[in-house]
Amino acid sequence: MDELKDRLRRLKRRDRRIAKDIANTCGVSSQTVFKWLKGSMPKSHNLVQLSAMFNVTPDYLAHGDADKARAKAMSKLREEVTALSPRQITFLAQVAREISHRG
Repeated sequence: MDELKDRLRRLKRRDRRIAKDIANTCGVSSQTVFKWLKGSMPKSHNLVQLSAMFNVTPDYLAHGDADKARAKAMSKLREEVTALSPRQITFLAQVAREISHRG
């Protein structure tokens, strides 16, 4: 089964990135990037930075979510959230938590 390390390696090759570039973008050491490439899970804020760097969703990186409709919806949501105030974002997060726990 495809893991985060496999997806990250594939994206790294696709975009012709070196570990140092990824490390600089995420504010971590090259050694940390090598750990990710060997299977260690990045912290959530690093996962978000990586997904932005490679133009994929954090869901895809972490879980391999290949559902194109979901990926498109997540991308649209990320675009819309940038226009919200901190208060609105907090409210949206609360609603999302409630919805996900009902499921």
